[in-house]
Amino acid sequence: MTANEVFAQELSARFIIPYLDAWEQRFGKDELSRWLQPFEVTSEQLRDETAWISFRFCEQLADQLVRRSGSTKIIEELARKQLEPDNIGSLYPFIRYLGSPAMLYQNLPRVSERFNKVSYIKVVQVQPRHLRISYAARPGKPHIGTKTICIGLTAQLAAVPTIWGLPPAVVREVECHLEGGAACTFDVKWIQRMYALGSMLGAGLGAFGLVGLLLAGMHWGLGVGFMTLATMIGRCIDGRRALKDSLAFADLQQRSITTLLEDNERRFSEAMEESIKRREAVSHS
Repeated sequence: MTANEVFAQELSARFIIPYLDAWEQRFGKDELSRWLQPFEVTSEQLRDETAWISFRFCEQLADQLVRRSGSTKIIEELARKQLEPDNIGSLYPFIRYLGSPAMLYQNLPRVSERFNKVSYIKVVQVQPRHLRISYAARPGKPHIGTKTICIGLTAQLAAVPTIWGLPPAVVREVECHLEGGAACTFDVKWIQRMYALGSMLGAGLGAFGLVGLLLAGMHWGLGVGFMTLATMIGRCIDGRRALKDSLAFADLQQRSITTLLEDNERRFSEAMEESIKRREAVSHS
């Protein structure tokens, strides 16, 4: 595979950066450079977040990490890291803005188009918080060629709810292209955060208090008042939790937008400098 083939317009290079980091941390930069040498590319070139790379190259990189580490757990760990804010970059607040894992899962076909020109993704709803997600190759593009990728997709899909601070989803592959299936299909189930926990606990505590006061011979109105007060306190706790999450997200969104603007300004400056250099070269010739 030549350098031109490595930089095929198939997958965003953004998502292999955690793989390169893991290789350098575990096995050293020199070892990574030696492995990349036959491809005539460098780690620095692959770290260009605006670049696109070959799907087959990603498969080889992932398989090499598994062989060298002796376990597929490294792929599961790196797949989860791909969904962390630092790796998603300026798109993170907009993904969070979708509001829930369900919205992101259902919008995967559209969202993935920004990063993946190889896979055709189909989402089928089974029940609330239960989906089937399938990955198949687009016409003329390569199919998944190694089980390592299936393992990575399983971990990546499981990590989606963690973007909203929820537990990982339960994901299992129910059909695999490598085993004769038409596509790689994953069964995905997750839970949804509820901000009514405080209210429910408050109402429950209030109900116990109501019964206790009635048994003690107190007026029923006092018991109802206690129950109402406990419920209101629970709602205040829920409101504070929701407000805290909203403020944290707003801050993250502001910082990410600032970073996006700075990146765009930097790229514009680099493009202008390159344009000036080309004009100067033409004028000198």
